[in-house]
Amino acid sequence: MNRQSNQLIRRTLLVVVVLLLASSASAFAWVRVGVGINVGFAPPPVPVAREVIAPCPGAGYAWVGGHWGWYPGLHRYNWVRGSWVVPPYRAGFWVRPHYDGRFFVPGHWRR
Repeated sequence: MNRQSNQLIRRTLLVVVVLLLASSASAFAWVRVGVGINVGFAPPPVPVAREVIAPCPGAGYAWVGGHWGWYPGLHRYNWVRGSWVVPPYRAGFWVRPHYDGRFFVPGHWRR
């Protein structure tokens, strides 16, 4: 074989490999990966002091009650005081953070 035919074969193989990789990548485009936080211990008990809910500042606000929030950088829970918040979308409601067996589920908005 001469040099030109070797280059042609190499380019053809390269194109075939690139096309195969591109087609296989699109086949797995629907795959999703989830991330959970496993802290290994439950949050401390809710403080004895009751939370005072201030009057609603206006229409469209939702009360997000006080809760224990996990701070990975600090490796501990901290008490987060409640506040009035505008939901990120219409008819949204707040789901409190909670400890579900071994996993801490952060608070989030739900429709």
